[in-house]
Amino acid sequence: LQLSMHICILERQIFDFLGYQWAPILTNFVHIITVILGLFGTVQFRPRYVTGVSKIFLYNKYM
Repeated sequence: LQLSMHICILERQIFDFLGYQWAPILTNFVHIITVILGLFGTVQFRPRYVTGVSKIFLYNKYM
């Protein structure tokens, strides 16, 4: 009975602590996913950006 009571108390303390931690954990996860998706978007967008900027530079060079 003593051991099961200590296990229950330990579980309760762990879940009480995690109750306060769910929001920062979830926010951190969403931030990491957003950064990863942003990096993929940047990699896909870069060739069009480079060609567009080079066209503008060439246009300005001949003006």
